[in-house]
Amino acid sequence: MIGKPVLVCTLVMCCLAFTFIPVTAQNDVLMQAFYWDVPVDDTNLNGFWWDSLRVKAPDLATAGISAIWTPAPSKGAWSIFDMGYGVYDHYDLGEYMQKGNVDGVPASTETRFGSRAELVNMVNSMHSNGIEVYSDIVLNHMFGGVYENNPAVKNYIEEHNAPSYPTSTVKWRIPNAAPGDYFIQVTGFNLDWTNLYERTYELQISWKATADCSPSATPGWESEPNNGGGNTTTFTGSGCSMWAHTDYQNDIDEYKITVSSTADIEISLVPKRESPPGTVVWAGDNNGYRVNAVWYNGQNLYSQVEARTFTNFSYAQHDAGVPQWTWNYQQFHPADINDFLQDQGFEDEVRPNWMLFGPDFNTFDVLVQNRFIAWGQWLTNTIGFDGYRLDFVRGIQETYIGQWLNAMPLQDGQQRFAVGEYWTSQKYRLKNWANDVATAGATSSVFDFTLRDDLKRMCNNNDNFKMYWLDHSGMVRDNTGNSLPASNVVTFLENHDTGKEHDKWVTQDWKMGYAYMLFAQGRPTIFYPHFFGDTLRDAGNTSLTVVPDPGLRQDLTTLIGIRKDYLENEMEVLTEVGNPVPATAIDNVFIARRKGNGSNLPGAFLVLNNNFTQTLGAWVTANVDGWPLMTNQLLTNITSGNSETVRITGDGRVELTSPARGYAVYAIDRNFVSIDFAVSNATTVWGQNVYLVGSVAELGNWDANSAVGPLDASNYPTWNLHDFYLPPSTAIQYKYIKKDGSGNVVWESGSNHSYTTPASGTGSVSDTWSAGSSAAAENLELQAQTDLVVLPEKFALHQNFPNPFNPETEIRYDVAREQAGQVSVVIINMLGQRVRGLLDEFKSAGSHRVVWNGRNDSGNQVPSGVYLYQISVKGTDSASLFKETRKMTLLR
Repeated sequence: MIGKPVLVCTLVMCCLAFTFIPVTAQNDVLMQAFYWDVPVDDTNLNGFWWDSLRVKAPDLATAGISAIWTPAPSKGAWSIFDMGYGVYDHYDLGEYMQKGNVDGVPASTETRFGSRAELVNMVNSMHSNGIEVYSDIVLNHMFGGVYENNPAVKNYIEEHNAPSYPTSTVKWRIPNAAPGDYFIQVTGFNLDWTNLYERTYELQISWKATADCSPSATPGWESEPNNGGGNTTTFTGSGCSMWAHTDYQNDIDEYKITVSSTADIEISLVPKRESPPGTVVWAGDNNGYRVNAVWYNGQNLYSQVEARTFTNFSYAQHDAGVPQWTWNYQQFHPADINDFLQDQGFEDEVRPNWMLFGPDFNTFDVLVQNRFIAWGQWLTNTIGFDGYRLDFVRGIQETYIGQWLNAMPLQDGQQRFAVGEYWTSQKYRLKNWANDVATAGATSSVFDFTLRDDLKRMCNNNDNFKMYWLDHSGMVRDNTGNSLPASNVVTFLENHDTGKEHDKWVTQDWKMGYAYMLFAQGRPTIFYPHFFGDTLRDAGNTSLTVVPDPGLRQDLTTLIGIRKDYLENEMEVLTEVGNPVPATAIDNVFIARRKGNGSNLPGAFLVLNNNFTQTLGAWVTANVDGWPLMTNQLLTNITSGNSETVRITGDGRVELTSPARGYAVYAIDRNFVSIDFAVSNATTVWGQNVYLVGSVAELGNWDANSAVGPLDASNYPTWNLHDFYLPPSTAIQYKYIKKDGSGNVVWESGSNHSYTTPASGTGSVSDTWSAGSSAAAENLELQAQTDLVVLPEKFALHQNFPNPFNPETEIRYDVAREQAGQVSVVIINMLGQRVRGLLDEFKSAGSHRVVWNGRNDSGNQVPSGVYLYQISVKGTDSASLFKETRKMTLLR
């Protein structure tokens, strides 16, 4: 979050799950509509970002963007250069000629992004295109104040408290110093006492209107001994600098200056270090240095010395009705002698007293709380923002976040959308923060930084990324007890902070990360430069750049459309629970199923492939326990553009693939309608099942080998096919057939069945098996089939049915004619351990079956998983006649 010379702001969006009501279930895609150092006409002090966004509103709406997150709108200390995080005047939205107290920066009326009128026009344009606008909100800190005497900070420094008050931000002043010699003593604290080169500082002293040194002059070094008692270093001159060391704990360095006329003496101390020794560079502001004493004519004037901080704020005259605030040190930490500062804490914990980005507001102070609540209400009502992105919530207590959100104007009777920036890789911190805000009576989402880390690694192929690392990545799918509901999670691939430093960039294959985000649960955020193709430049070295793939915008538009048209509810990773084959595919392939809503959104399948050269995929079980069955459905690759189709088999298995370093999404066409088929009086013999075949591709185009089935026999002799999707308003012809394990087919006799599917919604048909001219003929046919099946030519073990199953499944097997023997059927787990013995007895030639109820030999239920079932047949001489093993899946 740092702007021009300001500090870097972490990404905090505080998202209220119950406040956002999408037009359709997944019409929820958010865009971060800015990036670091967006263009500005600083020569003419003209910001035009609001205008740029305004004209893009129709394009964003067409692409499916439902909301945008815009920069902090208030005037910053760096005026036209400020990215909004160096907030100076909260009530200045680009209408008052002013800036913060920053040398060399021109005042401006507009902010970096434009004027207040341009902001209002942008928001109105977004609203007219059905897009909500969420404003960045900064409540933690301010910049640009003028220096004031701060007795609370002086007391804090005198006690050598840790962490230090940022040393370089304090100016020590001796007001109205009379002419004469002054001996200024400096000491250090909170230093590394094991390494002299870490205890370097730069001393600056001024007492004249005109400096005695050039600003570019290299400082000289102190001379030793200079620890008082007659040992002193004569300072170079007014406006000059010197370098020195604190040689040991409690060491005192003394400097002599001579004042020729009454003046204010100002002293600054800047922490330095030597790296390597002899080369002086900046050190952390927690290295504490202070004025310890000031001797004049034998008297210590320390009690008259002021510790001054830039915590005094006043502003240009505001318009009538707009508050005219002023601030002073009592509204910032430490506010008094009882107040304190905090360090960054353990594992990114919330630290309300952590002075990280500038004067740190005391958000425990009632005046501060009430002012910011009033400002938030004014901002919402005046500009019309629909929600808020709360900056750096680690620096604000959760109770005040809840208080602030609860005080904001409602939208349609509900709390407005909010999302808090809590930058951490600690999942439990994100979970606890969201829960603590809820305890305070509000609802907020968090940005999923943990998922972003993994998506970056995947896209950039860092750490030889394994695709199964995605199985429980992020907050929604966490399986360590730290998950959050999808409604409380905002996902992202890049933001203004990560996008301004090259070591944090996603540099390739952005589409893979976005394919996951836009398919998965949580509210996805699109980064403006990724959509519009803007070049990212490193803030520290502008020669380092990255340009997104020019085709990324089309990928994003396609994926946003798929999200809106197909997806709702939870997601399951099939390469984790769907018995993937080959098992090694999970290194390179990720396959997930996202549930629809059971009516007009059928759901879809996502495949990601991180191999650089090969199209890869896997066989997985498509069905998920408790979800609508996908057995027999025809899926289309809706991202390939070539109408590639694949059918889920009768046992629920499907092979799905993706191109190298890419993605694919498979789904039933969203325009298709769900039809229930039922055929009664469809009697079968052992080993037979009923299938459906017809005149359209979804029904196999009359190819018996591509027929849909087997149908559900739970209502035998009526067979059912539930929720089978077919093209709408389509006249189809079809028949039912009977097939056995050997592929023998018996067709219905008579004319084809005819049916026209409805234009929308669902449909159903009920048929009766057409057996021909006489029952006697049908019986003869059945008897012939019985002879064929009862006396099979060879041994066989058939696939269990149903599969996957719960609570029981049927296992069928054949004993070859003239080959009766001792038959053993056992269940084995994937470790090769025996689970259950189902059969061990003599069987004659014919087709047989045995049922497993999902229990072990002790009668206890076994857990969900993949199991093996094995048959062995031995002859009367104990010689092995046949042995075979198959897999099946139990889903509890």
